[in-house]
Amino acid sequence: MDNKERINAAYEYLRYMRIIKTQEDVAKAMGTSRSNVSAALSGKSSVLTDSFISRFADAFREYFNRRWLLREEGQMLINKEIGNAPTVGNSIEADALTLAARLIESTEHLRQELHAELEEVRALRQQLAALLSSYSSPASLMVAEPNKNENDT
Repeated sequence: MDNKERINAAYEYLRYMRIIKTQEDVAKAMGTSRSNVSAALSGKSSVLTDSFISRFADAFREYFNRRWLLREEGQMLINKEIGNAPTVGNSIEADALTLAARLIESTEHLRQELHAELEEVRALRQQLAALLSSYSSPASLMVAEPNKNENDT
């Protein structure tokens, strides 16, 4: 794993464990800006330096092994139980946590997009109904909401 992969694995672990929610939370803990955190997570070499990684390690020292963050030596997590946190002992488990967090994020993003599309369809249906009602056409041409099935919830 390179620096970018390790810092992202640590970030995703913090999010997964609900220790932090956003990059802003990391920035506050480190005493830096959200844009620096974002640049580091993107792998920008001018930001993702040993100094940045050391500050991250200091901010979250109760969770992460500094040597792992800097050089991938040892395990990612400090060798003590952290609440109900699962112990992540190697990069495969760290990668799995990262993928799980990304899957959750992607699913939420798709749900939000679907909700927006549904709202747009509803608005268009209302516009069409209003347009049709403004004409003296037969009532059979009116657009109505579809009947809900018993299986629809």
